[in-house]
Amino acid sequence: MSLLTAVLVTAVVWGVGMIRSLRWKALAYSLPLPITLVLLSSGMRVDASQVVGVVLLNVFFYAVAAAFRLGLPIWAADLVGIGVYIGLSWSTAALGALPFWPVLAGAAVLWAAFLPFRPPAATTPPATGNALLRLGVLFAVTLSVVALAGALRGLVVTFPYSGVLVAVEVRRSLSDFARHFTRNSVALLAFFTAYHATQHHGTAWALTAAWSAFAVTALVLNLTRPEVEQVDT
Repeated sequence: MSLLTAVLVTAVVWGVGMIRSLRWKALAYSLPLPITLVLLSSGMRVDASQVVGVVLLNVFFYAVAAAFRLGLPIWAADLVGIGVYIGLSWSTAALGALPFWPVLAGAAVLWAAFLPFRPPAATTPPATGNALLRLGVLFAVTLSVVALAGALRGLVVTFPYSGVLVAVEVRRSLSDFARHFTRNSVALLAFFTAYHATQHHGTAWALTAAWSAFAVTALVLNLTRPEVEQVDT
C-alpha cells in the first residue's frame, strides 16, 4: 500500500505542478485523495486527531513559508515544516483522546478568524525541465515521505504527503498558496465531519458522505468567489 500511496501522491504533485493558478493549485492539493487511500487501507476511524491534522497541515505551509523567507533553501524550509508538523503531532497525541465536536468547533473558529485575509489570485508558470527525470525524482522523494509518515498513527491521515513536494513547486508564491489552502481547508473539515458522523455505517458509506460534503463545500468556496487572476512575478 505504501507503493500505491507513493504513486498517488506523485500524481497529485505532478498535477498541481501543471496548474498555473494558485487558487486552483490549492484546491487540487486539498482533494482528499491520499487521505482516502489511507482510510481505505488502514480501516482507521476518524476522530479529533484528524481535525487537528487539518490545522497542522496549514501550520506546515506557514512554517515552510516563514523558513523560506528567512533565507533557507526550499529543501531546508521543507524540513523545518516537517519537523514542526511532527513535533506538534506527537505533542497532541500525548494529550490522549480529544472530544471531536469541541475540537471541530475550535478549528472552525480559527478558520473563521482567517476569512478577512483574502489571498490574491496569482498564477505561477507550469513546471519545466526533463519530464521523465522530474517524475522519477518526485516518486523517489515521495517513497521517503510515505515511509516517514508511517510513525504518526492518527496524524498519518493528514500528513503532508504531497505538501512536502508541492511546497517546492510553489516556492515563489508559498505564502499566497498557504492562504488559498487555508480557505480550502474548511472543505477538508467538512470531509472529516461527514466521515465521523457516518463511519458507523461502514467505510464505503462514510467515504461517500465525506466526498459529497467536501465537493459541496469546495464548490461553495470557489465558485461563489470570482477573482481576477494576477500574474505572479
